[in-house]
Amino acid sequence: MSADVIARALASDQQKARYAIEAGFFTRPPRPLVRIVHSRTLNQVTLGGGTTFEMLVEVSSAFSRVQPILAAGQNQSATAASPAYFVSVAAVPNATKAAADAASWQAASMATTNLSPAPAINRNAWHCGNDLTFLPSVPRDDGGSGRLMLIRAYLAAGTIVMLGNGTDQFTSWATRPSRMFRWREQPGNFTTGNQSGFTSTANMNRSPIAGVAYMPTDGRGVTLATIGDSNGVGSGETIGANHIFLACEQLTRETGVPYEYADVACAGFASTAIRDRTIDLFAANGLFNATTGLLPGAVHIPCATQNDWGEGPDVTTIDDASVATMEARLAQARVIVARAGVPVLRSTWQASTARVWNASDQVRRARNDRWRSECVANGDLMIDVASVIDGPLNGNGQAIIKAIYDKDTAHINDAGHLAVSALSKRAILAAVPMPRGRLFA
Repeated sequence: MSADVIARALASDQQKARYAIEAGFFTRPPRPLVRIVHSRTLNQVTLGGGTTFEMLVEVSSAFSRVQPILAAGQNQSATAASPAYFVSVAAVPNATKAAADAASWQAASMATTNLSPAPAINRNAWHCGNDLTFLPSVPRDDGGSGRLMLIRAYLAAGTIVMLGNGTDQFTSWATRPSRMFRWREQPGNFTTGNQSGFTSTANMNRSPIAGVAYMPTDGRGVTLATIGDSNGVGSGETIGANHIFLACEQLTRETGVPYEYADVACAGFASTAIRDRTIDLFAANGLFNATTGLLPGAVHIPCATQNDWGEGPDVTTIDDASVATMEARLAQARVIVARAGVPVLRSTWQASTARVWNASDQVRRARNDRWRSECVANGDLMIDVASVIDGPLNGNGQAIIKAIYDKDTAHINDAGHLAVSALSKRAILAAVPMPRGRLFA
């Protein structure tokens, strides 16, 4: 046996990824990569006049064409308006106003002329470009590793439901060393003209701009998406930096291949809402379909969610019947994704200190044991979140979140997501070995 064959057999996951890239295996037509920073639309805002919303966002690869993605929700009284809107984009080398003023702005061709609301509360209306707008990225001159683009959306007056919930904080992303983004806004139109008139320096916690799809210049890369609840979002100290996102960030750094991340999970979602969002996303008019051309390389859907049970202080018992109902809903979501030809990553059911399950928590732990034993036989790629997050039993027979990973008794903190990301990296590499183009001459 040759030394090269032995080396490859003993290689680490990251080395195997590089071997696959070098050998040109797993080739498929290049797809746009999708960066979505947040997708919960519960922030009702009344715009007294036309307003420009701006997002500066770092993506993981140099790009040649872009497709902005906006999101609108629906309020409880269903009075959300459908204001006219215009979108422009620019590539910039750094985050300064001077770079924005000097940029060559391009009008993005959107599929709709009005930012129509979602059909119901807790659902999203996604507004994308009807084609990719030509916009070559420019090299960074500030020491950053990714590429930066500015997206501006001018919305006419009206009541809209935009991203955020009115209390969630996102401003820390503006100073994050990698994959940063920031939202700003200013009354007036600085989108279709007078771009240098945008002078706001206040970072905001709301926006209609969810992210962007883009074509990497060399065609390489893959998008990972998460559909789930608040722990699927990553509701630690940095909202959105969950274990899948962190794994993508690490893999990009370690392999040199762009792993992009789309957060389409939503805090507060129980299993019914997770299933329904999956249906919406992969429907004929959804975000991930053949018409938009935006399809992730793999999707993470948890095997369970604590949101099917209420928070304390009342005891909410876990029983086999309720778990079976939850399983069936999330299995339906899994099938929808699989039928679209997209690999699915699953995860075990982590402990919750906020739920008072007491001794019935043994049903959750037994279910995890069953999922662990069945995942290989079923062909599942299972991220064992519980093995990292679950702590000791309390005095009532319930496992609680390990103290070092507990943000607020219901959510995993940033350290917990970082710890789980070591497992998620391995699952991602198993699900989507990297593509590479090849020349046949």
